Amino acid sequence: MIWFVAANTSSCRIFEYDKKPKKLTLITDLYHGESKLKDSDLVSDRPGHYKSDGSSRGAFSPHEEPREVEIEHFSREIAKVLDTGRKANQYETLIIAIPPHMNGLLHQHLDIQVKNCIANNIIKDYTHLKETEILDALKRDIEH
Repeated sequence: MIWFVAANTSSCRIFEYDKKPKKLTLITDLYHGESKLKDSDLVSDRPGHYKSDGSSRGAFSPHEEPREVEIEHFSREIAKVLDTGRKANQYETLIIAIPPHMNGLLHQHLDIQVKNCIANNIIKDYTHLKETEILDALKRDIEH
C-alpha cells in the first residue's frame, strides 16, 4: 500500500494512493491554524524585563519565534501520524509533497523506519490542489 502526503506549515492531507486505477482515497486531513497566526497573536504577554546592578535594563527575547514553534509542533504531529500508520502496517511506501522549509522540519522528526519508506520526496506544495490535479501532478513529478 502507498500513502501520499501533501503538507505545508498549516495543513496536511494523507491519502491512500492506488496506481491502477489511479485513485486517491483520503485517510486523514490535519489542520494547524496556529501556524498561520502572527507571532503577536500567539504570545499572551510582552517579554519579561530585567534590571542589572547599574542603571541598565533589558527585555528577554525568545530563542525561537512563536510561529516557528507552532510549525515545529505541526511537523511533529504529522511525523507521529506517519509513524503510527507504519506501525499499524497501513502503508509500505510513502510519497511526500511538501515545501522546502516544512520538508526539513518534518524529516527531523521522522523515525528512521518511516524515512526508509519514502519512495519520492517532492519539494512542492500540493495542499491547494484538488485530487484530480494531484494525480496529474504526480504523473508529471514522479512518473516523468
